Amino acid sequence: MDSRRDIRTTAENETDPPISKNPRFNLHLVQKATEPSDRPIIDSSKFQRLSFYRTYSSSPIKIEIVVVSHLLLNDYVWFYMLNIFFKSLPHGFVHFFMASYAPEEHLFLTKMVPITFGFKHLLVMSTMLELLLYSTTVVLLFHFTLDGIVHKNPWNRCKNDTYFDAFVNATVHCFQFEYVGDLLLNSTDIQFDNWKLVYVDSEGMHFSSSIVEYYRRHVVVTTLFSLTRDSIYFFIVFAIITYFHFLVEKRIFWRVLDVFHWITNLIDLITFAYLLSAETHTHEVPTKKTAMPAAPDYGFFSFEYWAADVDLVAESITAPAVIHILTARSKQEINPGTDCATMVISNALLYLFKSLLFFEIRTYVESYAHSSVHMMDFYQRSWFVFWPLFYSHFYLGNMFSIIFMFFTGFSEFFIMMVLYHCLIQTIIYEWPSFQNKRKFWFLKLTLLAIGLILTVFCNEW
Repeated sequence: MDSRRDIRTTAENETDPPISKNPRFNLHLVQKATEPSDRPIIDSSKFQRLSFYRTYSSSPIKIEIVVVSHLLLNDYVWFYMLNIFFKSLPHGFVHFFMASYAPEEHLFLTKMVPITFGFKHLLVMSTMLELLLYSTTVVLLFHFTLDGIVHKNPWNRCKNDTYFDAFVNATVHCFQFEYVGDLLLNSTDIQFDNWKLVYVDSEGMHFSSSIVEYYRRHVVVTTLFSLTRDSIYFFIVFAIITYFHFLVEKRIFWRVLDVFHWITNLIDLITFAYLLSAETHTHEVPTKKTAMPAAPDYGFFSFEYWAADVDLVAESITAPAVIHILTARSKQEINPGTDCATMVISNALLYLFKSLLFFEIRTYVESYAHSSVHMMDFYQRSWFVFWPLFYSHFYLGNMFSIIFMFFTGFSEFFIMMVLYHCLIQTIIYEWPSFQNKRKFWFLKLTLLAIGLILTVFCNEW
């Protein structure tokens, strides 16, 4: 009895475990002694990270394939809300919780469920592919910006009135967009070739509008010149990200990202206000109203209806362990429930607003075209057709289009930097051998080479 008392007393004297000052349910929590982590801190506030999440989830590459191309607007909203509650919310909560519980393990699923040992390789591959997807958008945005400044928005006018196009294998007439709309209004036998991106009338005449012609020559049709141009753009963008991605850990980076995010939102609000005034004016002048074809009515079990889910999966931002890394390496206290709910609601509000704005712009453009403009006719980059078309009718549209492309391009560029930094951090701490300086740079140069090769060989996709 005495020995047990002595052992207890000795143990209490030797170790005095820290006990939580606010125990819940009368449970005393012994705090775990943890070694300080050598992983770099990302100096960002919660509001700045929310700006990143909103920019990431409402990127042009995610709203340009908006599901209203398949569904009615009401169906789209409800479909999106179901995805939020059953996918984004629980998935995000797990990553916020694990950032607090296991901040050192970014690919924690393979540790929790060993049978998924290959899942971590899939996550790395998916992040690299997402970076390439972002790079195509950034390259196009910068190209439109530079070309718009140098040649004063060349998509608003035809380069030649008539020319022979080898891709179409016919003589193509180029008209202003308003004139094409008048032709479509006064004729019912004009067809749109969604493969060649030209209109064909009953007499076999091929014609197109200035913006569609510019889009086809600079985005769709791949030539040796365009391939070289895009490869140079990609190399410059990816090389800058490769060398300067450590700036993501600096506070100034997040401040700049936050400023660009809010400037882009301000431009969107001005655009939305203009659309509301234009819609009111249209209702006041019935002669300008044009009857649009009814939206397609797909069945609930049709492929087109559920194919929209592919677009909404892109809204999830947990695949490259972005949430886990940014949260685990922050200086703020982590509250998984509150942080997750705030992020999901914040993302959803901006995503729905930008999707609605894109839908309104599409309707606005169709009112000038006097016909339905199917977004899938322009593959998966219709964003670069509708926005320039809209700004061509906007007051000071030439200036606004360049400003909008510039700020949107840099916002997407900052997203790429964060994704790349999270990818590098995940790799070097999941496979510690890459922490060696030579292997570290070999890894980054390998990613650059892979990205350049895929850009060259997949350019026509």
